[in-house]
Amino acid sequence: MAAYTDCPLQFRFSAVEKLPQMPSVAMVKGSFVHLVLEKFYSNNEFSDEPSTLLRECMPLAKPEIIENSEFLSLKLNESEVEDFFRGSEVLLQNYLCMEDPAKVKAIGVELQLENDFEGIPLRGIIDRLDEDQDGEIVIIDYKTGKAPPSAYVESRLNGVKFYGLLLELNLGRLPKRISLLYLGDKVTVDSSVTNQSLNAFKAKVKAIWKAIERACDTEDFRPVTSRRCNWCSYQEFCPAFGGDPEKARLALLG
Repeated sequence: MAAYTDCPLQFRFSAVEKLPQMPSVAMVKGSFVHLVLEKFYSNNEFSDEPSTLLRECMPLAKPEIIENSEFLSLKLNESEVEDFFRGSEVLLQNYLCMEDPAKVKAIGVELQLENDFEGIPLRGIIDRLDEDQDGEIVIIDYKTGKAPPSAYVESRLNGVKFYGLLLELNLGRLPKRISLLYLGDKVTVDSSVTNQSLNAFKAKVKAIWKAIERACDTEDFRPVTSRRCNWCSYQEFCPAFGGDPEKARLALLG
């Protein structure tokens, strides 16, 4: 849903036409960091020092990432591969500055959820689901970049509120809080979840879905320019940059 509001044309390319996106170093690095943290929190005992355990999880995750097609498509040389993993380790060390893992009670990692909301198919993956000291559930979402300007914070939160709706549909429970952890600059963005805020989000979901259906019916997906354009895989086909959207399918799928 957030992808549509960010840029309807990019949504058309990625979600409707399912055209491939060229992976970037930042994107694949994010996948690796998520994988390491998934393995890290699969061990909830933390008998060792967390920083030691985290370092031990990196070599466990490396074989999976270096055989990944997205990593291979980057075609990194030896020096660039070293930079890739060095940069990943910095992000993981940043994470340890943001939370004390020994105080975290993770009850789920990389949770894949799906359900139907008033005829709207919903699916998503929650990075980490915690239970706090009061028995309330908390959604944790890792972001390997830097925190966005304040004007974009609500948009990023909406993407995670989506998971709150999925939790209510699947578990019948509301999360107490949503936390976005920006590892790039060690910034945490928290947002509480209430029945009122979730009801407002449900109304937004229905409105966005209607807009998507209307765009599909009229084949009218207009671009929205922003700083995200700088790393968009479809920029050369975007009319905002002099491109032709109709050439995208042939160029990307042959």
